Amino acid sequence: KNNRSKFSWYIDPIDGTKSMLIGLPTWSNMFGLFESDKAICSLINYPLMKKFYFTFQDKSFVSQNNKLKVIKSSQIQRLDKARIVTNSIHTLKNKYLFNFFKNFGGFFKITGADSYNFCLIAEGRIDVLIEDKLKIVDIMPTISLIEKSGGIITDWKGNKNFKKGKVLVTSNLKLHKEILKKLKKI
Repeated sequence: KNNRSKFSWYIDPIDGTKSMLIGLPTWSNMFGLFESDKAICSLINYPLMKKFYFTFQDKSFVSQNNKLKVIKSSQIQRLDKARIVTNSIHTLKNKYLFNFFKNFGGFFKITGADSYNFCLIAEGRIDVLIEDKLKIVDIMPTISLIEKSGGIITDWKGNKNFKKGKVLVTSNLKLHKEILKKLKKI
């Protein structure tokens, strides 16, 4: 509904539908609240894992087994030490990225983990996520979580235009700049 409110919600009631259909626990419920263009709140819930991520004020949190923990993105700044992931084959259809991933000497994994990849960046478990062909509701609810954990999220040009579904998420600015240089060749 269009109204004059400065607040807007991005909601993905079931992110990872295919994962849910085959019984993987990484499907989620995602909610993102924005004030004008600023992400102010994220909530990403994993019912089967009994785990959820959220933001409050200027921090990101994870709750699992009734234990609440502040989370921070990784500070690994060298690309050769970075843990890089993508979710599916969509990103690998780009020949340049396929070759980059194929020739990357460090840690690379196709996870099939859907929104959980974004949460793993916020939690400091992975360092780089490169995705293509995502829907806007796959991206927007994660922005507050990423940014309040210290991570960076942009499109492949370094902007916040996610309409084409191209997203780059990194744990810190140094890695982000390095990957953006590589994406400019596309």
